[in-house]
Amino acid sequence: MKYYDFDLGRFKLKNIRRYSSLESFIITLLFLGIGYWIDSKDPALINSKLNVSLIIVSFITLFHGLMGGLISVFTISLILYYWYPKFAGEAFNNEVFFQISLFALLLGEFHSAWQRRIGKKLAEAKYLREKLDQLSTAFYSIKISHDQLEKHYILQPITIRSSIGDIKQISREDKDKSIEVFVKYLAKTFTIVEYGIYNFDDRKDTMTTIFETTKNLVDKNDLLLKEGMQKRCTIFVSDTSDKIKKQTNLLAIIPIIEEEIHIKQLFIIKDMPFMLFNKDILIKISILIFYFFHLLDKELTIKNLPINLDFLQDISKYEFYKLYKLYQKFQLNSSIIIFRITDDYIYKKISKLISKSARSLDVFSLKRYKQTFIITVILPFAQIPAAEGFTKRILEEIEKEKITKHFEKNTIYEYFTLADVDEMQQFIGVDKYD
Repeated sequence: MKYYDFDLGRFKLKNIRRYSSLESFIITLLFLGIGYWIDSKDPALINSKLNVSLIIVSFITLFHGLMGGLISVFTISLILYYWYPKFAGEAFNNEVFFQISLFALLLGEFHSAWQRRIGKKLAEAKYLREKLDQLSTAFYSIKISHDQLEKHYILQPITIRSSIGDIKQISREDKDKSIEVFVKYLAKTFTIVEYGIYNFDDRKDTMTTIFETTKNLVDKNDLLLKEGMQKRCTIFVSDTSDKIKKQTNLLAIIPIIEEEIHIKQLFIIKDMPFMLFNKDILIKISILIFYFFHLLDKELTIKNLPINLDFLQDISKYEFYKLYKLYQKFQLNSSIIIFRITDDYIYKKISKLISKSARSLDVFSLKRYKQTFIITVILPFAQIPAAEGFTKRILEEIEKEKITKHFEKNTIYEYFTLADVDEMQQFIGVDKYD
């Protein structure tokens, strides 16, 4: 989920490609029309020194894929079959037909392979971008929480993050109820007088109320509301045109975005004290809303996991499943190292070394079953050799501390990929965790 940054260009490109078959047909017809204008007896320009029809088929196939290429080949073939015998006195040209068909098939395969490669890179970049957003938001939410704590530490000795954590627990029973409790808490913290939170379906353009302080708080024809939904980012009335300022009675629109395109919820502020209505406060509200909905998304994902990941902590389950979905969709693999330890001292030592060696992108989980300790390290987008290098660094530190024999006696470890979920369970060999 995101509350800002909408890639409009990519959205438009996706819509254009819905009509790739029609576009391929039209481009081929335009080519044949231009060919007819140049030489009415040779509209496909197959008798020129350069076979232009081959270039057109190649261009369409590279841009629109095999289906677009075959549509172009079919259209040109109809002209070769009907037009040339009747108006040019030439038989169906098998050589040209096989040439353009062969190019369409070869370049279609190249297009598919290239699209798969691009898809993998985009998926990896999206995961890394989301991870950066999560870390940035978590950091900023800590800062806000500590600022609030400094202001109210006598009367309200509690942080915003801890309160959100408590509210998150409600989501296990009732998602909408937890959202309502959260926005009430947010309104109390930042003195928001009139506000509302709504579920929104931008495919059907429907908005349903989760909670609002006043019935019919929002006019669906409000220009600020339309501006926020169109731009898919946080909009403050102070940043809009004079026309919107005159028409609207709202102060801010904060959309919660899923998959960088679809609006899932809208938080709308209608009234708050003038002295508190500034960009700094509104940005804090936006950050906390994003932070809460990210936690909510995690909670719901973990609750409805289709695979058994009981050997991981909850926060690690979420990250593992995100990577697992990328593997299923794009074959974008990651490496996992699992340590099975039977000694408390070694367990603490390995945990400490891993926390020092891990990148901010890496995820590790700690689980215990009686006297068996399970440490799982997830290395996103890393191959097995990278995982072996990670383990080698841990073993070097173990050797420096002269506890290698103790480590070898009480520890076994193994490398896995995202395809090995069942093998991980078998390796761990326990059914219930503490």
